[in-house]
Amino acid sequence: LQTLSHVKDNSKWLKVSRFLTRIGYFAKFFLYLIIGITALVTATHRDSYRHGVGPKQAIAEISTFGVIVLLLTVVGLLTYTMWTFLYSVFDFDRIGHRHWVAVLKRIGQFISGCTYAVLAIDGIQFLLAQRNDDDDDDDASNDMPRDLFFRAMSHPAGRTLLILGGLALEVIALIALIDAFKGAKFKKLLRTEYMGSKRYYISVTIGRFGSFGRALAFGILGGFLFETVLYGDTAMAYGLAGVCKNLAEHVPALLGLLGVGFIFYSLWAGVLSVYRRVPAWPNEKEAEAHLHEDKHTHNNNKHTLPIVIQDTLLTSPPIVSTTTTTTTPPPPPPLQHHSDDTAEKVYLGDNHYIGYYGSVNNATLGPT
Repeated sequence: LQTLSHVKDNSKWLKVSRFLTRIGYFAKFFLYLIIGITALVTATHRDSYRHGVGPKQAIAEISTFGVIVLLLTVVGLLTYTMWTFLYSVFDFDRIGHRHWVAVLKRIGQFISGCTYAVLAIDGIQFLLAQRNDDDDDDDASNDMPRDLFFRAMSHPAGRTLLILGGLALEVIALIALIDAFKGAKFKKLLRTEYMGSKRYYISVTIGRFGSFGRALAFGILGGFLFETVLYGDTAMAYGLAGVCKNLAEHVPALLGLLGVGFIFYSLWAGVLSVYRRVPAWPNEKEAEAHLHEDKHTHNNNKHTLPIVIQDTLLTSPPIVSTTTTTTTPPPPPPLQHHSDDTAEKVYLGDNHYIGYYGSVNNATLGPT
């Protein structure tokens, strides 16, 4: 246990976590971008899209781009799943475990990782189906969630669980909406020490719009879950795909707005694939303080860079011998004596005459 508690402080594990973060968030960017585009296309042209709207339908659409693209997406989703498990178990963001909010965040990340693992399995099934040209197993796997849903609807306890699930979805939507207005969550996740102020505020704005789209998606899903329990609507049995199909038939404008939200959420995932900080900043003030410090240092470096280079040149061993002749005065040259009778003319250097030293006509002379 003591070894596990120090994993989050291990530099090698942090590097592994950052590597998984980059790949996983890029896979999320690609996945939600496909979902958003398909939602917009379905809202404007109801009969033009054959796969429908949803995560599994997005996997089906990605499979049309080729096996390599689908394989990379599956690897990215599995990578993101690994990152969420590491996050929830080892607490790389150092949010702790003593406060109930921190515990819920870590549990939520674990559940999120499980959902993306299911999507990765769906992608593997599409790969196997393309290889074997057999879709029977895939159809059977699609029927399994519907069977579980209808079995839950047939029991009073199951209906109660569905109501609780709808309440949980609405709470998640409310939290995402609050995050969209506050923006503090997005500031803490960014590597502000590598960002300028313009790029930083654009990234936070993208995160806010993406959180609004996330809130809209969870709110719609929770509402349809309530409608299923109260009025027997079966759209929720088909997940997000059934909900989006219902919206396309009755409220296409809402489906278009949902598609825009998914696109912004995908862009936010793309930002995090480049600028996600592991561990995150403890608060938004510290994140912005490092942003301003980086900007101030960057501006000062424009003036101090030549001085730094000059100091480096002066302190480097090969340059010292050549620059000391200009900074340190050379030692005086030895005195040169020229005989003149018994006295000597004393010169400094080559041409600088000082005087006589010795005796002339038996008279003792000193330096003059």
